[in-house]
Amino acid sequence: MKSLKGGITLIEIVVVIFIIALFSTILIVNFPEIQRRMALSRSTYKLAQDLRRTMDLALSGVPLKDNGGTGTEIMVKGYGIYVNLGDSTKQYVIYADVAGAPDPDNNYIRTSDQMYGGDGHTFCSEIDQVGDINSGYSDCIVETIHLTEESLSIYIKRINNIDYPLNGFTSINFSPPNPVINITNHSNNTEIGIVLGIIGVTTERTVSINTSGAINVQ
Repeated sequence: MKSLKGGITLIEIVVVIFIIALFSTILIVNFPEIQRRMALSRSTYKLAQDLRRTMDLALSGVPLKDNGGTGTEIMVKGYGIYVNLGDSTKQYVIYADVAGAPDPDNNYIRTSDQMYGGDGHTFCSEIDQVGDINSGYSDCIVETIHLTEESLSIYIKRINNIDYPLNGFTSINFSPPNPVINITNHSNNTEIGIVLGIIGVTTERTVSINTSGAINVQ
């Protein structure tokens, strides 16, 4: 029997090099698109995490101090996330739901409207609650989340199940102790979906939340 020893021919080497070069070229061409899709996924999961974090803030009753020179504790009744596409499609805010003026019809107890009612988007660290004790206090912003930190191409595309989904607004408010979840401006009274997208691309991801507190990423 004649013993045969196999080897790699020059043609096989050329074919392997060609295949490697082809896949490398495809990867390089699509790399910006891959980066944008990864940024979209990161932004989507961050939004879901921020919703859970805001719910935890309401459950734990984290105190906030104002910046009026006295460090007075802000009368927080809950926390929430506010999205207003008419203002910006590039950001959303975590806010503190601050108690309003004492209600004479309710033994002068301060209550909240369980939605975002801020005036001028003031940060909690900048407000001053010292003054007229009978005045109402506006909700304040705990943190502003900018989607451009992940990618300039990421934006909030629309909000499902609200009036005017392309330029409307909503707030998801969590009030302790359960928490009670109040979603403003929703049309089906159960669930909304915040849709994130990439400018110029049809790809989109959705973070949905319902009044039972279930958060889903699609």
